[in-house]
This record gives sequence, C-alpha cells and structure tokens, in this order.
Amino acid sequence: MSMQRAACLALVLFLLTPLIDSKLTVHDRASQAVLTGQIGTGLLNPVSCGASNAPSWCSGSDLGAWINAAFTACGLNCTVAIPPGNYSYDTTISMSTPSQSLVGAGSLSTVLHYRGSGDGILWQMKPFTVQKAGALRGLSIVGTSAAKNCVHSGSLQGSTWEDVTVSGCTGKGSTGILLENARIGRARAWTERTYMHNVHLGYTSEGGIPGNTNGLVFRVNGGTFSFGYSDFDVWFNVESNQIGTLVDTSAQLYHSNISLKGNMDRGPASMLTVRGDLFESTLNMFAETNLGSSPDAIHVTSKGHVNVQGNAQVWYGPGAGGLAVPLVDPGGFYVVEPWVAFDYPAVSSALSPYQRPMMETGYRSINSDGVIVVAQPQSGDLGGRLILTWGAKNDRSATMIMDVACSEHESVVCSLNVPVDYAYQGQSVFTNPTIKLTSGSSKVPQIQVTIRNRNGVSQNVTASWFGSTGNTDGGGGPMLFPATPLGTTSVRLVGLTSDGAGNLTVGQAIVGSIKTAGAAPTCSFTSGGGKSPVCSLDSGSTNAAGTIIARTGTGSPSGTGTITLSFNSSPFGTNKPVCQYQASDGGAGAWNGWVMMKDKTSSPLSDLFTWTNGTTPTALSPGTAYWINYQCWAK
Repeated sequence: MSMQRAACLALVLFLLTPLIDSKLTVHDRASQAVLTGQIGTGLLNPVSCGASNAPSWCSGSDLGAWINAAFTACGLNCTVAIPPGNYSYDTTISMSTPSQSLVGAGSLSTVLHYRGSGDGILWQMKPFTVQKAGALRGLSIVGTSAAKNCVHSGSLQGSTWEDVTVSGCTGKGSTGILLENARIGRARAWTERTYMHNVHLGYTSEGGIPGNTNGLVFRVNGGTFSFGYSDFDVWFNVESNQIGTLVDTSAQLYHSNISLKGNMDRGPASMLTVRGDLFESTLNMFAETNLGSSPDAIHVTSKGHVNVQGNAQVWYGPGAGGLAVPLVDPGGFYVVEPWVAFDYPAVSSALSPYQRPMMETGYRSINSDGVIVVAQPQSGDLGGRLILTWGAKNDRSATMIMDVACSEHESVVCSLNVPVDYAYQGQSVFTNPTIKLTSGSSKVPQIQVTIRNRNGVSQNVTASWFGSTGNTDGGGGPMLFPATPLGTTSVRLVGLTSDGAGNLTVGQAIVGSIKTAGAAPTCSFTSGGGKSPVCSLDSGSTNAAGTIIARTGTGSPSGTGTITLSFNSSPFGTNKPVCQYQASDGGAGAWNGWVMMKDKTSSPLSDLFTWTNGTTPTALSPGTAYWINYQCWAK
C-alpha cells in the first residue's frame, strides 16, 4: 500500500467553508491527502462542491448532503471539519461507523440550522459494533418545531460530546439529544461509556431560539435497557411544559457520573423526569425555577425508580426550605442521598432492579369528612404496616398504625390489627379502619378509614408503608391513596384483631372469661322513681357492660318507669347500640318475680329503656337502691 493511500485511510480532513453565493464549498485542507477508489489516484486539488468544476464525489445541494458525501468519499472513515459560519440544511447528517467525527470551530462560531422534519444528525452504528465511536465537537445544532430530533444518537459505544449546544426542537415529543437503544439488524444495541461534557441544551430564548420539548432523553426502542458506565456533565435551559432530562420507560441509567445544572425559565416544567430506572450512580443536580409553578420539577412516575448517591436540589420558593419537593407517583420510588443502603426483599439483580425497597410514602389532601381508601395493592396479596398521620393543627393530631396481612390464594382473607390509634383528647381523626374488596372482576382488598373530628381544618394526611413488595416486579406493594371508587364487598377476617380503642374482631375464639374495659357511662332515673331519684353506676362498669344503681326518691315511686344510659365518647361509632337489661336483687330493693325491661329509644350516644315491676306492676319502695345489669354492643 502506498504512503499516500495509508494516509487517506487514517484521516482525511475536509474543511467546509461558509456559504458563498448560497452554495457550500468543500476544500481539501491537507494538500498531501490522497483519495483512492472511485475517485482515482493522485493528488486532489482544492475544489468547491458548489463550483462548476466540483469533484465527482460531491452530491446534493445542501450542507447535510455534502457532509454525507465527504464521509462516503473517504470510505466513511474520517473527520469532517466545519469552519465558522451559520449554515442551513434539510438533509439529515448520517454518521454510522466508529471512526467518523464531526467537528466545528466552536459552538458559538459554527451553527448548523436544521430545517427538515426528521433528524438533524443521525449518529448510530450501522451495523452495530462495540468499537469506540468518534466525536461530535465544537458546534451548535438548531432545529425547529418541525424537527423530530435535533440529534438522534445512541446504539454506540465510547462516544465523545464536547462544546455542543442543541436547541429549537420544540415539536410535540421532539428531543434535543435522543440516546436510543435500537434494534439494528438482528442486534439489540446498547449505549455505554458515553462522555458528554460542556454540552448545553436550550438557549433560554436567546436570539428568539427556544429550548427543546425534551432535552436529553434515554429511551429503549428495540434494544437493550443498558445506559451505563458513562460521564455526563450537561447544562439546561428548560422552558414551560418542557423536560430537561428524561429517563424513559424501561431505560436503565446506572454506574455513571451524572451532573445536571441549569435554569427552568417558566413553569410548569421538569428538570428531571424518571419513568425507568436511575440507580447505582452519583447524581448531582442543581437548578432553579424563575416563573410559574413547577410541582413536577423532579418527577418519578409510578414505574420510575431513583436510588442514587449525591445531591438533587431545584431552588423553588414554595417548596420546603425553598427547594422543590420531588413528585413521586404511587408505586414510584425516589432517594438521592449520600451513602444510602437499603435491604431489598427477595433477590434482585444489579441489572434488573425490579425489587423495590420495602418503604414508600404518600399523601392526600383532605377537606371533608368521610370514608377514604388509604392503600390498595395490585393483587390480593399484601403484608406490612401502614402508618397514617394527621399533623398537629388547630388542636388536632392523630396517628393510626395498622398491621395488615391479606392472601389472594384464600379468596382474599385478611387480618387487620390496629395497635396504635392516638387522638388528641380522644377525638380521633381516623376511625373505623376496615378492609373491603373493590368492585369489578379483579377484586383486590382496599384498606379504608373514616375521617372525622377535623375541627374544620383541611390539610394533608400522610401515609408510610413498611412491608413486602409482593410480586417480583413490585406489583404486590400497595398504592397509597389510589384514585379508585370505594369497595363495598366484605373481606373475611381471620385471627384476633384489635384497634387502639379496644375494639376487637375475631373469626372464632375460645376464651375462659371476658372482661370489658374502657370508660364508664352515666345514667339518669328518667321517670317512675318518685321525687329526686338518683342514678349511678357500680364500680367497674363500662360502656359495654356493668350495673345500674337506680335509687328511688321520696314521695310515691311508681311500678313502671324509664331509665336513660348515656355513653362516654361515642364508643359504638355512628351505629345505634343493641342493649340488654336484667333486673338484679344485688341491691337493697327486691324486684317482683316477673320484671320486664324493654328498649325504647336508642342512639349512638344514649339508650332509654322502660322497666315494669311485675305483671301487675308493684310500686318501688321510696329511698331504696334497685340494681339493673346491662350489656351493650354496636350493630
């Protein structure tokens, strides 16, 4: 092989000068470079692709076509250099082999204006190879709302991006830089070892050039999930309804150093949205918002997973401490902290992190009383602890802890225990915890509670779940505060369950004795007791059971009358209780042999009953204590 031919195969440097008379000229920068093959042998004199004596390898009429022709002329193995200038073109620039590079004189000096409707630059290996790719350096790419992508890349290894600015791709779903793992031929490609430094996405409307609908996107489209072992140092200007960085569904960005910085000019906008997995990496993200509300400045969707070391701060006035609070949809997970380790249930793989950590949190704004769904799994299996909290505000605070276990393989059988139900001055905000099945064909259990005693306050209820994720894809973990209708089908409860107020639910129990506990009610001798009768409760009496001591007054007590039992703190909820009464001769007064006691008026707060002393009513003796035993249950 001649020395001239060897030099050509190693590097052919084409210098593309600015437009002259609306035509782009192409010159041979290295006077000793030799072109062979279809171009022939010998020295190539400088020529212009736009001149009448253009060489035979020139084709097309715009920048994109001439660059593609230059790559073809040198056997697709060369660096094409573009000098300072503003260039407009419609033909997609294609780079498909590892040795191709496209360089300019600097991002401020060399500006490529793509006016087409496809990709401004398509940089993917065809056929796919793991050889180290070339570079994109020292230029700006400006698209329009018609462009699909300013730069469509990915499916390449070891690419270098330096001093590059990308902006103007503002169409629906358009992207500034798309890193895509595609299926190329029979190969499922991946994108790894990417070096991207001093890259700016979005101009902040400088010179009337807008940002990008999506700035930097990691996407899987027929290829593998892998975006790993890379180094990103990128600046953003994100405008209204735009996304800075998007880790799309199924994409996994891992084992990488990621530095994201910039501004969000107008809300709503997102600096980082994760629909796939961002894990086992270092993430340092610093940005600020200027105008408008941006509640999703950091957004993790229901299938998103962020578990990295580092620091993520978006300055946003309304947020806690002036920082944006990450928006994590039910089912998603987010943690960005230094040196955090979690124990995952079951077995997980570094490359398949489908197992979620056993913790998740959520909240719901409450502005009215009523029954709400606080948790609902995707299947009928559920096991763990749910903590509900109503923050202290206007003399109200409450915490309820529920231990729950449900099994789908027993036609959804559950156990529910409430070891803690704290309420300020006994006025519970959370009451009546229960489990119901949703409607429809896929019946799954809902954990429901009733909200009351808010004292007119509207605020967030927070929930934390600790427990098993269930299925290997995290599908068994519950969604907190799902937006689904209230289930109505009862769930069979097994085992002994209780709440903080002492309420018990038991499927079957064998006990030696039962002792009631709780507050004592009060009573009044409503009628038939003579003048100034007195009613009291024997020691040890509770709302559920006890003994009434009805002491007649002076004058002439009757043989019939009424007594009212008033309960303490609504122990039976909103239901009317069912009460039974039995005459007792344990006191000084003796009842007739046939005594009738009958409920008359019942309410959640009290129960009034009548008493009749014998079939032929006999008047009670004055100043005498008559005892009546009682038991009350909620319906």
